Amino acid sequence: MFYSLVSESKNPQPSLVTLRRSVAELLAAAVLELFPNTLLVKGESYDLGFSYEFVFPQKFSEHNLLMIEERMRAIIKEKRPITSSEMMCTNARQFFLDKGQRIKAEILGATQDAIIDVMRMGDFVDVCPEPYVEETSQLAVFKIHKFSEKTITLPSRQLKVIRISGTVFYDKQSMKKFLKIVELSKKRDHRKLGTELNLFGVQECAGAGLWFWYPKGAVIRDILTEWWNAEHKKQQFQKVYTPDVVKASLLKESGFFDIDEQRQRNIFPTFSLEDGDYLVAPTRAPLHALIFRSSLHSYRELPIRYAECSNLYSHEKRSQLRGMLKARAYCVDDACVFCTADQVRDEVISFLQFINKTIKIFGFEYKWCLTTRGRRYAGAVSQWREYEKLFTEALTSLGFDYELDERANAFLGPEVHVMLKDALGREWDGPYVGMDFNHPQRLGLKYQGADGDMHTPMMMRRSMFGSLERFIAILVEHYAGVFPLWITPEQVRILPVSEKNEEYAEKVRRNMESRGLRVGVDYRQEKLGAKMRTAQCEKVPYILVVGEEEENKQMVAVRPWNRSDTRKVGVEAFIEKILEEATTKKIMIRDPGE
Repeated sequence: MFYSLVSESKNPQPSLVTLRRSVAELLAAAVLELFPNTLLVKGESYDLGFSYEFVFPQKFSEHNLLMIEERMRAIIKEKRPITSSEMMCTNARQFFLDKGQRIKAEILGATQDAIIDVMRMGDFVDVCPEPYVEETSQLAVFKIHKFSEKTITLPSRQLKVIRISGTVFYDKQSMKKFLKIVELSKKRDHRKLGTELNLFGVQECAGAGLWFWYPKGAVIRDILTEWWNAEHKKQQFQKVYTPDVVKASLLKESGFFDIDEQRQRNIFPTFSLEDGDYLVAPTRAPLHALIFRSSLHSYRELPIRYAECSNLYSHEKRSQLRGMLKARAYCVDDACVFCTADQVRDEVISFLQFINKTIKIFGFEYKWCLTTRGRRYAGAVSQWREYEKLFTEALTSLGFDYELDERANAFLGPEVHVMLKDALGREWDGPYVGMDFNHPQRLGLKYQGADGDMHTPMMMRRSMFGSLERFIAILVEHYAGVFPLWITPEQVRILPVSEKNEEYAEKVRRNMESRGLRVGVDYRQEKLGAKMRTAQCEKVPYILVVGEEEENKQMVAVRPWNRSDTRKVGVEAFIEKILEEATTKKIMIRDPGE
């Protein structure tokens, strides 16, 4: 079987997820020993560490964190065993009521599970699914970061809680390295830089996870989508547009609800109109399939390629949002290819090469992953094996190292995707290409073959950006806001020394803009030093000072954003120099200033 081609590391250590889940429970045990009247809410492990939420009977302070961390270390030294067992949910609810943990009991009262997992750490008992470590001595390398106040929603009410968070690692060296990365990443956080550079932001009236693109951010977005349009045109994709809202009956017909109908309806709730129930389209695949079905196609036309950039919406809880890396509304470039079985391999190899070339242009850190079938899947097992093998052979022939992605299971067909790394080293879904065994059969897609009979086409899905918001967020963090010149929203800023020089500054701006450069002029009645600092803080690559001398000699005084020296050059000579840089799609060569 092809699975033997994928190497899996044999690591005897518990996973980081296991460590994080275990140390969250250790935190809760320490808190209850120090503050017995505290109410437990819930623990969580996430991509950077762990957290636990509490309701404390008294005011909480930084001093309490030190006490808690000290108590946690004492429990570690005791080498308390950690065990698990199952309990009927009704019994567990009564157990926690008897312990005075009424919030835990309330949460259990709302669950649909008949049996729950219970973990024990000495006398401490909590609801926590496996896995976790065998004893507390395995949790020695941890650090409590901070606490915060937040409001959460329980089944019957809202509740103010204290959330304590931290991280845990296998050894001190890994911990120190991680903490250093966390410090450096604060400067690169796309939410911080998005505000400082006036690229994008959120507005309270719109709600969390719904992002506003300001003019400069919209320029970056437009540059990328225009590039995307040009590349897809070269690859003979036809542009299409489909609605954001569709009838629920289409998704039932297309098999989308076969994965888990109740879950899908919760994520994409329906609304009723006079002609039926509607919901927000979770994917464009069935809509592209309907476009293909609307006309008779010959085998001579294949492959037929459709592409569009469309808006999608996700029913994410506020606690699950991660800025634009995980938003509620986002733009996805969706593309579908309809072809014969003999054409699939060439399409896969072509797109893998395109992904690889593109990511190298942007300079991202990334890795290739292969996702295989889950418990529920479309198509036949023999199909999956055939195309899983095709994907592995395509990756191998191109010399791309890859690994099996065990986080997710595919439903429509096997998929190769790229995981992109953000400033913290976290991995996020990026470009992908995958088979779709579902829609051609479900929606009755046909083409006329060379024999005159009707045949079912193969269908593929692909995306270059994945989520455009996520792609740009990683782009901002990767370059710390100092983009390659071709992506930079404002490539040049002109600073007139006084009002007398404004006419000349405007003349230079018009000249540059007519040549395709993006130029701003600072007309504020501020001192030149203040204007200079503003341009530097906004990381405008080239700052041009124009005064009386520059105007007389038809020159500009050029100062790169992160340099203190200024040199004078002719306007035409400067334009020619940066035009070459501004039209070359290559990775950044300037120092981001860290």
